[in-house]
Amino acid sequence: MPDTFVCAYLFGIVFGKYDIFASIRSLFSSYSSINRALIGLMLIVSAFYFQEKVFSNLSDMMLIITPVFMTGCILLLDLCKPLCKVMQFFGGLSTNMWLTHTFFCYYFYPFAIVVFWSRNPIVAYLTLLAITVFASVFLDKFYFSIEKLGVKLRKKIKGIKNR
Repeated sequence: MPDTFVCAYLFGIVFGKYDIFASIRSLFSSYSSINRALIGLMLIVSAFYFQEKVFSNLSDMMLIITPVFMTGCILLLDLCKPLCKVMQFFGGLSTNMWLTHTFFCYYFYPFAIVVFWSRNPIVAYLTLLAITVFASVFLDKFYFSIEKLGVKLRKKIKGIKNR
């Protein structure tokens, strides 16, 4: 199982490193909003169609389905600026949220009680989302303050060495 997704993982690295979605976005920038919306919807529908009806081994075809689906989503997101801003906000916090969600959900008992207090999965999801967003913002501020402290220390050390 792990080796079936290695190729898709590497493909994602290439897309991220060379910012291929930005190139695709600029390719469609000259199209009208309606045309971009229609193309985006067609790409999303075709990705779902091919996933369900055409490809029998889904893991092998992730290389094709995922970029097509994401291109459709990007074209639609570009049409709704407030939603795009919300997604950018969550995107900036996503790594910390991903790294902390399991801790809050399963391992740190007081937070697990808070997450599952209602026994409703939607409420649990929204509670976990709120907790991880708060934790991610806190961690970002903490990292930033440590980074500032490191810069100040480096400047002091360089000042001492130059004397």
